[in-house]
Parts: sequence; C-alpha cells; structure tokens
Amino acid sequence: MGEWKTYKLSEIGSIVGGATPSTTVDTYYNGDIPWLTPKDLSNFHERYIERGERNITKSGLNSCSAQLLPAGSVLFSSRAPIGYVAIAKNPIATNQGFKSIIPNPEKVDSLFLYYLLKHNKDNIEAMGSGTTFKEVSGATMKNIEVYLPESLEEQRQIAGILGSLDDKIELNRRINANLEAQAQALFRSWFVDFEPFRDGPFVDSQLGKIPNDFQIIKTGEIPMIITDFVANGSFASLKDNVTILQEEDYAYFIRNVDLKDKKFETYVNKHAYEFLSKSALFGNEIIISNVGDVEVYFYVLN
Repeated sequence: MGEWKTYKLSEIGSIVGGATPSTTVDTYYNGDIPWLTPKDLSNFHERYIERGERNITKSGLNSCSAQLLPAGSVLFSSRAPIGYVAIAKNPIATNQGFKSIIPNPEKVDSLFLYYLLKHNKDNIEAMGSGTTFKEVSGATMKNIEVYLPESLEEQRQIAGILGSLDDKIELNRRINANLEAQAQALFRSWFVDFEPFRDGPFVDSQLGKIPNDFQIIKTGEIPMIITDFVANGSFASLKDNVTILQEEDYAYFIRNVDLKDKKFETYVNKHAYEFLSKSALFGNEIIISNVGDVEVYFYVLN
C-alpha cells in the first residue's frame, strides 16, 4: 500500500455552491441544463446522476450565482438534509442546497471522493450550524480534512471494490422492488379488480360492485388496536430525555424520513426508550405516517 496523506477538501478540488433562478421568470426554466435540488437525491440509489426533476435555460443559469459543473463533479447536499452524494454524469447545475466539489484530477479520483464523503456524512453533518435548519457552509467544506492515498491508481482500486459491492446492493434492491411490485399487483388483482371472482355473482356497494360473499366494514370493526401515540411531554422535556444516536443502541428510533428512505440507522438508549414508552413497538405492528409523507407505511417484524 502506498503513502496516504491528509488534505483539506480545498486542496484537492474546488468547492462550488449553487443558486436558484427566479421562479417568477418563465424563461429561466424548461431549458436544456439539468438543475438539481436535494430532493432529487432523496430516493436516488445510483452513483452517477444525469438530471433531476427540472431543467433551466442558459439565461436562467446566467441570472444567478449557479455554475455549470463539469462531468465528474461530486455533488454534496449541504442542507435540508445534509449528506446526499452523487457524481455528475454530465454538465449539471444545482440550487443553493449543495456544496459541490470539482475534483483536481491530479489529486483525487471522483468515485473515491464520492465514497469518502458518503462514509463521512455523519462527521460532516456534525459540522453544520444554523437555527432553522443545519447547513454546512462553503468555508467549512473547504476546511474539512480527508485522508487518502496519494496514488490515483490506489484510489481507483479502492473505489472499484466499493463500487462492485454497491452494484450487488443495488441489484438486490431492484429485486426487492420488483417483488414488492408483484405483490401489489397481486393484491390489486384479488381485492381491487376481483379477477379471481370475475365469473361469480357481484353485488352493488358504496365502493362499487364487489363479489357477493365480500362485505364492507370499517377499520374500527376489525379486531385490532389503532393507536396514535405521540411523544411524552414538551419539546423541552424531549430535548432533556431523548438523544438520537447514530450507533446501535437499546432500540431503533424511526422517523418519517426513515420510512420514506427505507433506512433505519438511528437509535435511542434505554432511558429514552422508556421515556417514549407510549410510542414503543414490539413487533407485528403496521406503521402509517399521518403527517408529512402521508400513507407511507411499514410492517414491523420484531
């Protein structure tokens, strides 16, 4: 293994912020320049990104401080939330929610830098500041220290191994997504379109025609308990008693964003768990979000 060295991010690349063209000027949007916001990366599972939901025009780009980043730039969301990472597959612009790095090709490989930032997300997030929401400033990003091999070849080899592992993870994710889609299609076939019962008698109901041996009941009539638990006490007491942890501890702590991203990586200790006893889950529950991303749901196995 070759020599490794500590650098500031500003020593291995240029840190570039983004901006938003005025939304009141129609001619600034629907152009040919891909323009990203952190939302575009919220459910993004690839390493390389071509475009987001919106494009801007050249006049829109020139109207603000956004820059056209070259292919290979590493995009890092610096607020709301902090820590989404992707690599520009082609020239791309971003809004102010990013602090992107244009790597110096003589110092660092783009894919290696991508993994370096991705696996240091929590440390970088801890450097954020702000009252309404945390943000990592451009000055902070420039001074973040990273440790990397001086050999570009060694960087590429390491990034290649991590990339092959990510490929396998992504393949499994797609398989799971396909199985979930099949399960939803089967459920729809049986209980929405009633395909297995198409030759039998149907009766009218407030939901339309249904097989005559089906019945419509309210959820309250099903033998189950429906809860709407909230945390105990005020925000002040929550702050005093509950600390969200990034390393495994007594119990998982599940938030709306975790249900949406299907990532469960936050925990609480025993004291916090007991303080939040009204919200404790024990297994075989169905969680349904009723604020924010309404109808996001999950089944708790254990």
